[in-house]
Amino acid sequence: MTTISSLPPELLQHIFDAIVDAWEEQPGRRWSSLMTFHANIRLVDRTWNTTALHTSSIWRNIPLHRGFVYYAKFCLAHSGGQGLNVQASLSGAFWDAIKEDQARRIRTLEVEDKEAYRDWMTILLALPINGLERLSLNSLCSSWEEPLTLLARNKNLRELEITRFFHQPLVPTSSRAHPALPSLKKLKITDWAQETQSVLSSFSAPALETLHIAVNDEHRYGQRSRPMTLDDMDLFDAVKEITFQFAVMTGDVLALLRHTPNVEVLRLAHSWRFQIVFNELLEHLANPSAATVLAPRLRILSLHEWPIRMAAILGFARARLSRSRTSLSTVEGKRQRVLPMQCVELSERTILFYSQDDVARLQEVCEVRVWEPPAGEVR
Repeated sequence: MTTISSLPPELLQHIFDAIVDAWEEQPGRRWSSLMTFHANIRLVDRTWNTTALHTSSIWRNIPLHRGFVYYAKFCLAHSGGQGLNVQASLSGAFWDAIKEDQARRIRTLEVEDKEAYRDWMTILLALPINGLERLSLNSLCSSWEEPLTLLARNKNLRELEITRFFHQPLVPTSSRAHPALPSLKKLKITDWAQETQSVLSSFSAPALETLHIAVNDEHRYGQRSRPMTLDDMDLFDAVKEITFQFAVMTGDVLALLRHTPNVEVLRLAHSWRFQIVFNELLEHLANPSAATVLAPRLRILSLHEWPIRMAAILGFARARLSRSRTSLSTVEGKRQRVLPMQCVELSERTILFYSQDDVARLQEVCEVRVWEPPAGEVR
């Protein structure tokens, strides 16, 4: 009887690859579990050890964190010509470990360092990092100039995430550069409103499909006097899904919808009561006298702990149904038929705020689904 320890190297390689692939898909993955897996398969016997060391694809994940630096260098040494997924919080270790040929192979880069931002940007710009497909910057950055330079180098970038939790004003780019990110499909920004405005207005993304805006709590640093203004933002006419979270104002949502005319899904989650109620938002979208209807292709509205009264939701759904039968909307010079609402999604916690009778009335107009936000996307 064949045991797993006697499997041929070719089959072992497939098993090792499958385990690493599954680890990469885990939402709360732990580097310690991957390191333990690598250590254990090398201890089985000589065949397993040799097979593991010659399977370069299982060494492509590189954790440059405190306590993992030696392990990260070992992974780099055995990664062959594989594209690399690098997660780093130590700028010094990154500079020491990543050589030019390895920098060219980085496909996913996640940087989290709140103290050494300037060191990070100096290092990232000094290396030939130009093959990124996914970039996540979680840091205390004060200038947008250097990150924009990095973005301009990476024409294959498909996903971009920018997170700043410290209220330090973001100095806008002083150059006239306005790079195009032709492959960008997904963008998430967690920042203060005016800084988010600066980022959104600094580049074009003709293929962008998903946009997630999480506005940080500005109560601690003074009231916002105005919503975001996005007059300098390019038209993102490929965007199909938008998510807003946290300290958001009605004007923020409307400003973005004016630049995303083909959005089909709007998700609103975790209002921090920065604005008491958002009835006015749906009234704007339902306005029967407006010549131009914002988001005429909107089909799905998702609410998760977001204060909107049922009367406003009903009014919006009914108005869209009525306009879909009788009118067209002009969007960027093109006449489009206004589409009726397909579905309103209410999270389990949100649906408790509405009576069963109100939900039943809404079901007469469109489908109502109980929606649970995906872990890690909408907290």
